[in-house]
Amino acid sequence: MSRNTLTETQFFSLVSTIACKHGCLLVDIDDNKCIINISGPSESEYTCAIELEKILGQYTADPHPSEFGAIENYLGLESIVT
Repeated sequence: MSRNTLTETQFFSLVSTIACKHGCLLVDIDDNKCIINISGPSESEYTCAIELEKILGQYTADPHPSEFGAIENYLGLESIVT
């Protein structure tokens, strides 16, 4: 296994640990769409999303997989058509 890959168990453990660290609950993970759904106080969700994006970005083939990052997704900007 290369340094930049995670097993499924490592991925779920990492996401769960980060969510717990920020006082959030891990509600759902849609691994087909690469969506992590967390729940908690707004500020906690925001800081959790930022940390998840930073940490998990180290394990993706494309460091910028979409036009929007965690902050923009949190704010709902991905749904705005320009």
